[in-house]
Amino acid sequence: MDVQSKTADSLAILEWNEGGHHETYLNIYVASLLASGRRLVVLCRDPERLMDNLIEAGISGMVLKESLVVGRMPGLSWLDEHRQWPRFLRYWAYASHVGRVLKDAEKRLGERCHAIFFSCLYEHQTRAIKALVDMARRPWSGLYLQARAFHFPSKTGGPSKDSLRLFRLFEDSRLECLLMLDEGISKQVATAIGRPVMVVPDVTDTGIDADSALAGKARAFAGSKPLVGLMGHLLPSKGTATLAAMSMDPAAEDLALLFAGEIYWDLFSAADRQVLTLAMKQAPSAMFCGARIPDERNYNALVQSCDVLFAAYHDFPYSSNTLTKAAVFEKPIIVSAGHLMASRVREYRIGEIVPAGDVKAALDAIRRITHDPVGWRNAMQPRWNDYRQHHSIDALKSVMKEFLSD
Repeated sequence: MDVQSKTADSLAILEWNEGGHHETYLNIYVASLLASGRRLVVLCRDPERLMDNLIEAGISGMVLKESLVVGRMPGLSWLDEHRQWPRFLRYWAYASHVGRVLKDAEKRLGERCHAIFFSCLYEHQTRAIKALVDMARRPWSGLYLQARAFHFPSKTGGPSKDSLRLFRLFEDSRLECLLMLDEGISKQVATAIGRPVMVVPDVTDTGIDADSALAGKARAFAGSKPLVGLMGHLLPSKGTATLAAMSMDPAAEDLALLFAGEIYWDLFSAADRQVLTLAMKQAPSAMFCGARIPDERNYNALVQSCDVLFAAYHDFPYSSNTLTKAAVFEKPIIVSAGHLMASRVREYRIGEIVPAGDVKAALDAIRRITHDPVGWRNAMQPRWNDYRQHHSIDALKSVMKEFLSD
């Protein structure tokens, strides 16, 4: 086969992040690109797990053998381990290290990939991205997950150093296009960086562990009470302390409040840590599963077990994959006012909107749903199916086809 014709269809996907929904996005993007006929090199933290996920997703062994090579991506912890080195040398050495892994994978694929796609672009990772872009010397693009510089331009009295570095990175002539999950700000970003920005659906994994011990434990704890769940990384921004304060309210004693995921204690204020500690020790309506949720199938089993999802985040203007899960499993969701999640909930009528941090408003919203679930649905007429279609794999394939053709 002519190498040049193959190269035009090849792509290197780089993902050094772990946790959250990074694995979900990577699995689905790789499967969609393989289905479109692309040949891929994928560098990620857990190659074996990726291959298992692709096999489970129904990708044929022939496609995996002929069109995919997977390598192990060095994590950003490598930079911390070499912190004693001068900064420029540290990032150059990291990029060289990744470059060697990529080159070895490309040899196994039989060609040099035409372009690089970063499965996630975060502003605080700009130095690493810049080093890899400069080292690779080829066209690149990526998924810009959280555009803080655009949502909070004056948060610290002006653009942060991370934001300024990011804008300089976006001036790179090899940047071809960006993908975003945020339809509300995509045009603003495109104008600011002078590059095309395409909106992708916030797709999600829908597999369920039917025998999930974690979900079974949550349902057993709830008994006949409505189960309200907060899941994932339990951070201050997730409204964790708000739900914990609710669990201490006597008015919430006829509810079961689930906190599922690892609590990042160091990020909470002293006052919020005290609220969380008291809730764990004294709140009869609260159940804490303090460890990381094992995988997406267990996460989905927890979602399915809940009657209401709690996602009243603080200062979170981005898309949340929890919204898609809410639509998939048809679970009413509580979100905070003023941002993208609220506008989607309002448009699709899939939940209730409350002021961030308002315990009483959140409790009242949960009551409206759980007091008469059938009546709530009849009154709201949630557009679950419309949301599912707009954030589906088919919708993603349509966007990716246009993205790749451009």
